[in-house]
Amino acid sequence: MPCYEVNLMTVEFNVKNIDILKEAIKRLGFQTLTNDRNSNILFLDESYNEYKLDVTKNVIETKYGTKENINLLKRTYSIVAIQKAAKKNKWAIRNVALYQYKAIKY
Repeated sequence: MPCYEVNLMTVEFNVKNIDILKEAIKRLGFQTLTNDRNSNILFLDESYNEYKLDVTKNVIETKYGTKENINLLKRTYSIVAIQKAAKKNKWAIRNVALYQYKAIKY
């Protein structure tokens, strides 16, 4: 493979709430670049790898080899969604194990 070639990959990511996604990006310390009118969100990770999320197609496009950060973003998105739902319904969230939570209603 030539050294000037960049391989891209596309990963499915169903985003239902843009605000929760932006909160997840912020919690990970990633930097949001733009949110254009075409429903694309561009953001950078801590190593300045660029990610393009197409909300209409529900896919993230990025260079090959950054799948760990996409999986981390998916988990963080889920955690933020659970925490917001718990707050809305006045539930307490307890961390049971890594990426496992228990909701307790008061």
